[in-house]
Amino acid sequence: MMILYLLNFLAVISTLVLGIFIWSQGKSKRVNIIFFLLCIVIAGWVFTNLLTYYLLDYQAVDLNGRLTYAFSILIVPLFLTFTYYFPRPHFGKWQTFNKIGIYASWILGVILVYASIFTDYIQTKAIIIKLHLSTIEKGKYYFAFFVFFLLFVIWGFVLLFGKYRNSRGVDRQKISMTLLGFGIAAIFGVTGNLFFMGFVKNNEVQAIASLIGPIFTVFLVGCISYAILKFRFIEISMVVKRGAVRLLSFVIIFGIYLFVILLLKDSIASINKESELTYLIIITLLVVLTVEPIRKLVYKYVDKIFETRDENRKKVQILTQAIFTSTKNYEDLISSIIEVLKNLTNVEHIRYAESTDAFFSNHKSTLECLRATGRVLVTEELPYRMNDDPRYPEAWKELQNEEASLFLPMGRAETYMGSFIFGKRKNHAAYTIQEIKELESLQYKFGEALFNVRLYKQAVERIKL
Repeated sequence: MMILYLLNFLAVISTLVLGIFIWSQGKSKRVNIIFFLLCIVIAGWVFTNLLTYYLLDYQAVDLNGRLTYAFSILIVPLFLTFTYYFPRPHFGKWQTFNKIGIYASWILGVILVYASIFTDYIQTKAIIIKLHLSTIEKGKYYFAFFVFFLLFVIWGFVLLFGKYRNSRGVDRQKISMTLLGFGIAAIFGVTGNLFFMGFVKNNEVQAIASLIGPIFTVFLVGCISYAILKFRFIEISMVVKRGAVRLLSFVIIFGIYLFVILLLKDSIASINKESELTYLIIITLLVVLTVEPIRKLVYKYVDKIFETRDENRKKVQILTQAIFTSTKNYEDLISSIIEVLKNLTNVEHIRYAESTDAFFSNHKSTLECLRATGRVLVTEELPYRMNDDPRYPEAWKELQNEEASLFLPMGRAETYMGSFIFGKRKNHAAYTIQEIKELESLQYKFGEALFNVRLYKQAVERIKL
């Protein structure tokens, strides 16, 4: 229990720190303000939920329980409001419908907050089980809170997933990070603080389970903070990523089994106590026989997803080695480099343009950026990097309506030869940190190879003259 207390306390501190930090990064930005308020409410919920186990006075436990319900209710409309505006307001065909849903969540939320604090409809009384272990007895309209929370949590997921499907590039990556945090927090929060509180009749199990959900709100707050601050996202190595997906899959499967077992155990015990032992034996055997096959099936599909990525990277390494171990003329070398870049980034249309190319005659600021910095330039990232270089604002004006998604310059300043121009990616996916690093590591090697072959070509042309 002490570990759970400590983890909940750390969740309160980290949530407040992240909320204040994000707010300080843009005090006038609507998304930052809404997120800050969401962090305050989440921290209030986790803190009051934790405080229940340290209070010994009946009235204090009762009031604290009512505040816990109030904070948990307010999380819902604040999160829905945040998902509507982040990363940018939703202007799809369901805009009006989603706005009605948000207004309804606020109206119903305020009503339920009033009912939880000032009436006995949501909770009736506090129950002090033993020292440092208390819980609250549900009121006759607790189901209203249950339905409200579950319904709007599902609504929030649908809204986020809809925005994810309709978004592209960086916006899509930001929403995917939010969905990741939301999914983890929802799974453990709904299981621990909604289903266990609603269906398990053992007060001690309720008390312990209600400490589990709040810990995982850190994943929600952390993922959203990362999504707000970053415009280029990390791609975890294949081994770690595969392991994390495997572990999460197993936890979800085990959690579902555990919930069903506890739910049916109490139901059967209330009907016939003599059949409880028989039931437990049957369920234990069922779990032992079914968990492992399900786990293997999930792992099989998870591994298939990663095998494709591993094969692509091996192919890129083979093609790259072939470039440096074979003699090629200038045009063949460019074609070989383009083939490597296509396999690395899954971009179908890539071409090489020298500084005299017609494209740069209409994009002079872009050419100046590439020539001056020699850095990889991602078109979609320019709005987030306006302060990095004085030429970026003009380059963004030139490129915001173009199909070019990335520029990989060869050389810099006096040694600048040209740039590989990447078209739009499949599904308009954003470039990850790992992909940019791989491009940067190849940039110098390809630039050196092009420079040497170009010198050789010029020397041969001089001899012919």
